[in-house]
Amino acid sequence: MSPKIILISLDGATASIVSSYLDNGVLEANKGLGLLRSKGVAAANETITPSLTAPSHIAIATGSTAANNDINANSFHLVASPFNQNVSGFVAPIGGYSVGIDGPVESEDPTAEPLWLDLRAAGKKVVTATFPGGDGIDIRLNPNDPNSPILQSKEARTVDYTVPFGAFGGVGAKGFNLSAADFAPASGAIVKQLTAAGKASFSPILQTKTSLDRFSVAGINYDIQVAALDTTNDNQINYATLAIFDVNSGIKPTPFNLPATGPAYIKAGDNTSKPFYLEGTPNKAGTAFYVSNLAPDLSTVRIA
Repeated sequence: MSPKIILISLDGATASIVSSYLDNGVLEANKGLGLLRSKGVAAANETITPSLTAPSHIAIATGSTAANNDINANSFHLVASPFNQNVSGFVAPIGGYSVGIDGPVESEDPTAEPLWLDLRAAGKKVVTATFPGGDGIDIRLNPNDPNSPILQSKEARTVDYTVPFGAFGGVGAKGFNLSAADFAPASGAIVKQLTAAGKASFSPILQTKTSLDRFSVAGINYDIQVAALDTTNDNQINYATLAIFDVNSGIKPTPFNLPATGPAYIKAGDNTSKPFYLEGTPNKAGTAFYVSNLAPDLSTVRIA
């Protein structure tokens, strides 16, 4: 079998930190990074300036610093763009672009190129997963205008297989502490919606008295609430499932057309996050919910 190269980027994990953890036994020598080091080739890398996520990843892909690859921050101003408009460093033209009498256009001779161009030209297959630049899209001066000039065509950003990087939707991580006092009998509308969705409860369905969280993404407002269901048929009051939903969208039955997820249904002890798509957002944003503690009587409910 021909050798394969897997490049793993760990944000903030410098070579010295990883080496010290391996040497001190914090990281096991026969697992994960320790196994890779013992079975493969390890080399220290040099942190670029500025040591930000987008510039660092583009430097890895091109072998050049921001002075040549033109990605100098996670968000910055393109020369020919409107004064009040910035571009994300994750979806900016790699190696710059030209600005002449005809306005901004794609450069015929970029000052840096990602490694996957040469690899694919040599007949290799390249896979990128959430790696800036390997998104396969046309980069335009104004990303919201399909008629805006192309600064870098998708051909320079296309690999064989990819999971696009995406962007931050604007909703940061939070923790929520609830108790039985935060719940009351669910409204008739919510009970009907849960029933229509095939969600049965062996005790009265309860619902948070107030919103778990309220926020706005790309101008769309979201009002997140929680319903508690007793899904264990054991002749006891045993609330074991939470339905986390947006009041504005309501609770809809399956199936859902991806990326839609509907409510996040989480059972006690799932020990996994459940994805939650924010319906209606133009930038296809989403989040996830995790329940770390769910007492049967709802005396303790911990949600992240």
